[in-house]
Amino acid sequence: MGASRKVLPYSYPVRTGDTTSVIRWSDFYTACELKNAPFCQYVAEYSPDRYSILLPLPAGPGRVLRIGFWRDNRDFSERDRLALRLLRPHLRQVYLDAERRRRGIPHLSRREQEVLQLVAQSFSNADIARILFVSPATVAKHMEHIFDRTGVRTRSAAAALALPSPLSLRPLPGK
Repeated sequence: MGASRKVLPYSYPVRTGDTTSVIRWSDFYTACELKNAPFCQYVAEYSPDRYSILLPLPAGPGRVLRIGFWRDNRDFSERDRLALRLLRPHLRQVYLDAERRRRGIPHLSRREQEVLQLVAQSFSNADIARILFVSPATVAKHMEHIFDRTGVRTRSAAAALALPSPLSLRPLPGK
């Protein structure tokens, strides 16, 4: 981690909290600086690739995943950056699904996940029913299924177990 702090593109998401920008090395360094930088000389020993683009993904409080792409013939374009922006939610979902499997957490339906996200934000069953346009009994039934699948018996324990991090919570409309 110490070496990555010296490389501006790698440290940028942690330093700034910006985990949404797709970052090219050329956003931080000129071609001459890259050619002469010790970290690039180190990379050049093992690979001819000179250009890199990073896609940071939030991975929990204080953690950032970085997916990097390298190539040697030309820098990444704005079109490449846009493509990665469009892929971000899908790659984030792949990561979250992998974390759930790794931690042995059962798969919840999309609606159960929505209910649990609202539970994690301290909404009551009545509030959740109003937000999702369902009856409170339906919310209670979803909670029953969540408890059965997670093996826990409290709302907060289910949220802590099944939601990988607070960053996975989606903001509610109008909140």
